[in-house]
Amino acid sequence: KKQTYKNIEVIFWDNHSTDNSAKIFKSIKDERFFYFLAEKHTNLSSARNLSIEKSKGELISFIDCDDTWEETKLAEQSKLLLHNDEVGAVYTGYNILNHRKKNFFIEKVNKNFPSGFITDYLLKDYCIGFSSVIFKKKYLTKFNSKYHMIYDFDTILNLSLNYKILCVNKPLTNFRIH
Repeated sequence: KKQTYKNIEVIFWDNHSTDNSAKIFKSIKDERFFYFLAEKHTNLSSARNLSIEKSKGELISFIDCDDTWEETKLAEQSKLLLHNDEVGAVYTGYNILNHRKKNFFIEKVNKNFPSGFITDYLLKDYCIGFSSVIFKKKYLTKFNSKYHMIYDFDTILNLSLNYKILCVNKPLTNFRIH
């Protein structure tokens, strides 16, 4: 969907994908869109680190090709993040688009997600969907490349030790489960 927040840079990091996502991305003619092909396939945490190196903006967010954002997602999050040095990241509520079962269904995750210094909460009930997060780049450390699956948890948990993490408590992100 088209974002209402227009000051964006979109980096497509092609980690040697085998689907049509690179072809689709390259068909979009927009000076804010940049395509990079990885020299070799890496794990996801390393690929994300390489894409961060290419970025120029002060805010960073990641979305996988099969997830979607509502059109106001970046606008609502950026206003909470841009001029507040205590905040390191903002995440949103989300829906899960479940394709695992024979009949496709949308699972609405209606939960009052926490905001603030939330480390203790995250250790008990990790609730953050990675594609929903927007980070302040200057506070984002490199993802630990020894982790393939929990690099996001590690990064967000470490960020929560020093900065507030806020939530826009409505579903602005859609995760697809296959």
